[in-house]
Parts: sequence; structure tokens; C-alpha cells
Amino acid sequence: MAEAPFVALPRPLRERLGDEGAEALVDVLNHLGVQRQEIAAVRSDLQGSLADLRTDVHDVAGGLRAEMHDLVGSVRAEMHEAVARLRTEMHEAVARLRTEMHEAVARLRNEMHEAIAALRAEMHQGDAALRAEMAAGLAALRAEMSQGDAAIRAEIARSHASLVRWMFLFWLGQLASLLLIIRFAFAR
Repeated sequence: MAEAPFVALPRPLRERLGDEGAEALVDVLNHLGVQRQEIAAVRSDLQGSLADLRTDVHDVAGGLRAEMHDLVGSVRAEMHEAVARLRTEMHEAVARLRTEMHEAVARLRNEMHEAIAALRAEMHQGDAALRAEMAAGLAALRAEMSQGDAAIRAEIARSHASLVRWMFLFWLGQLASLLLIIRFAFAR
């Protein structure tokens, strides 16, 4: 190297290393000193660049914040307008739905009244038919009971006549037996 040595070696070290070793050591140490200076210069440049970069980032962030603030404000305004439109649409839809519901309820009531009237008429017809059927059934039952009653009375009369006949025969038998017993009793 052509530069002046930064480091001077003490004589005992120079003698111990020899001229070539001492020069090599001095070159290495000088080279390290140069590199140290270069590193310090690069570090200084980097610190300046970092400060510039920080300033640029801060400026960009401030601009982005302002843009974001403006954008958020416009989005909020659009949201408020959209919400207002939706509320209006919702109120209109609810009003239409209420009208449809009232019409449907009115139709349902009319249908229900008509169905109830038809059911009442059908019930009256069924009631009249049931009453006629019950009256016919009762008349048939009375006639059948009258016939059964007459048959039972005739059977009782026949049974009574037969019973009287048998009673008469029984009493005749009893009377004959009694007369025989009396006759034998007095005949002795």
C-alpha cells in the first residue's frame, strides 16, 4: 500500500516478526483502519438515508391518512344516503305488505262467513233428514213392539188356558184321591 502507515510497531515486535512479517502486520492493521473509516462513512450515509426515508414515510403516511380520512368521510356519507334509501324502501314495502294483509284478511273473513253459512244450511238439512229418519224408525219400532205385544198376549192367553186345564185336572186328581182315602177310611 502506498499510504502512510497508521500504525507503528514497537521494535521488539518488529524484530520478532521480521521485516516482512512486521510490514504485513502493519498493512493488515492499516487495511482494517481504512475499512473502519469506510464502514463509518457508510454508516453515516445510511443514517442520513434512514432519516430521509423516515421523513418520506412520515410524509406519505400523512398523505395516506388524509386520503383515508376523506375516503372514510365519503363512505360514511354514501352509507347514510343508502341507509336513508333503504329505510324509505322498507317503509314502502311494509305499507304494501300491510295493505295486502288487510285485503287477504278481508277475503278470508268473507270466505269464512260463506263457509259457515253453507255449513249451517247443510246442518239444517241434515238435522231435518235425521229427524225424519228417527220418526220413521220410531214408528217402525212402535209397530214392531205392538205386534210383539199382541203375540206375547196371545201366547200368555194360550199358556193361561193350558194352565187352567192342567190345574183343573190336578184338582180333580186331588179330589179323587181324597175321596178314595175317605172311602177306605170309613169303610173299615
